[in-house]
Amino acid sequence: LNHEGTHEMREGGFAYLPPGARWTCTSAEGSSFVWIRKRYEAAPGYEKPDFLVTSDQLTERQPMPDTNNAWCTTRFVDPADLRHDMHVTLVTFKPGACIPFE
Repeated sequence: LNHEGTHEMREGGFAYLPPGARWTCTSAEGSSFVWIRKRYEAAPGYEKPDFLVTSDQLTERQPMPDTNNAWCTTRFVDPADLRHDMHVTLVTFKPGACIPFE
């Protein structure tokens, strides 16, 4: 990933590119990735979010309450950071785990 320097993206990598960012992504060996694209909707009184590169290995998993640690979430951006108009959350399940949408 080329934006504000070169960043090697590996399995589990996450990048947030702020509105108007100029970037490129290249792969000498081939690769695949999930691209979530959404028009940014600014919150009044907040600056646009900063560029961010991290990974699921560098981001602490948060066990969900009352689940006996059967499933966890990995959140790359603080949900309280209102500069972001959306969030991406990875969910990790242990065998037999269930999200009880009741």
